[in-house]
Amino acid sequence: MNVDIEEKTLKDECIVLDIETTGFSARNDAILRIDAVKVKDGEIIDSFSEYIHQEKELLESIAELTGITEECVKYGKPEHQVVANLISFMRDGLLIVFYTDFDMAFLKVAYKQCGLHLDTDFIDLYKVCKYIHPSKSINKSFLIEKYEIDDSTDNDCMIYAKVYNKVCKELKQRNITTFEELNRAIFL
Repeated sequence: MNVDIEEKTLKDECIVLDIETTGFSARNDAILRIDAVKVKDGEIIDSFSEYIHQEKELLESIAELTGITEECVKYGKPEHQVVANLISFMRDGLLIVFYTDFDMAFLKVAYKQCGLHLDTDFIDLYKVCKYIHPSKSINKSFLIEKYEIDDSTDNDCMIYAKVYNKVCKELKQRNITTFEELNRAIFL
């Protein structure tokens, strides 16, 4: 799946993605849950959330951090099935990911373990937020407060989808309406 990012506008369908894991190393740890939210023209139009079956005992610190219990992953689906379902859900959508280095590393490993190659364009929501708020420390807490997001969910993906929608409004005020314009603004 390869998206022509130069033709996409901020109003077009995108997929906000978030991954919860057993740790911080894509090489040594595993994915617990994959969440994705389809966003189009400022609206959340569909969502995806699936647990991946894990045999290993979860560390208490990871359970506290993610809100995911052993019970959740005990009855999860095999990784290859969750990846196949995710591919079907994403179709040709552009990915929006907060801290792409982390989530995309895990996703690439999962694809590879399923005999697939991850070939999709993505935008790092962290970098977009840093562009808009260069003097601020960008983290989930700051974004929740800044954009007055209800954080009563344990699903960060929904939070980031709402942040993305708010950020798109700010970008439009700066006359940035396409991903090509966004890339030029951030990386030039």
